[in-house]
Amino acid sequence: MVVFDILLNSLNPLTRVGAGKRTSAGVATVAGYSSPLGGGGYTMPSVGQAGAAGANNFLQWNPAKNNQENDAAYGAEGARLNGASGGPFPSNLFNKIAYQQSTFITALAAVLSAKGYNASDSDINALIASLSNIMTQNDLANGAYTVLNAAQSVANAVIGAVPWDNGYQTTQGWYDPSQPTKIIIPPGVNFVAVSAQAAWAANGTGSRGIGIAVNGNLVIGCPVSMGGAVPDWYTVQNLSANIYPVKAGDYFELWRYQSSGAALNFGDTVMTWLVVNACA
Repeated sequence: MVVFDILLNSLNPLTRVGAGKRTSAGVATVAGYSSPLGGGGYTMPSVGQAGAAGANNFLQWNPAKNNQENDAAYGAEGARLNGASGGPFPSNLFNKIAYQQSTFITALAAVLSAKGYNASDSDINALIASLSNIMTQNDLANGAYTVLNAAQSVANAVIGAVPWDNGYQTTQGWYDPSQPTKIIIPPGVNFVAVSAQAAWAANGTGSRGIGIAVNGNLVIGCPVSMGGAVPDWYTVQNLSANIYPVKAGDYFELWRYQSSGAALNFGDTVMTWLVVNACA
């Protein structure tokens, strides 16, 4: 579609080098594609590699459970319940304490190592970095979404980012009202899921387009929707990028385009939004 190519070429400094492929001059390509992120292409964040075990020097204390309190005795142990009052622990109590703590630590280290992360006591900062890859409910709920309070008038045949009226975030740093077009990636996020929806006012003339842009460009992995308009109801468009690699400071925008021949309202307040959620 001619209009589709016009939109892509306008939104991104990528040129076609083969059927269905685009690349940018001066930027290294991978399998026929390139990314303008970071100026010289985008480097995937460092993550564990499936099939390549990480280092692990954590060992279980007393794996044979010799000279060690059983669970019932340890549960009733006065020193455990009330704290030590002085003197050395009996060896069977110490063995139980060391066994229980080392068993949990060793098991956790083994899981990290099996997934390709280093688990070693040689460098506490490296160990903290490996443990930071464990996801919690807070990580899964981390993200932001933006909405419009009212429809906006969009000029004919002009491509631009949507300036949102409101942004909602689970933690600070995702949305800055002084940069209303952007959802910004905070530190500690490596991958995100992105989705968007937009509604145009009823008008059957021309085409409508939206695209998810990263750092001011359309890139491989983030979608564009371009199509004809609906004359008797809203023209509604949807986009999603399930998993996308990011680094702190990257930002997402929703870009829009219409060719009705005149200004056109964009952004029904219920059906127009942009959502970015952390995945890892």
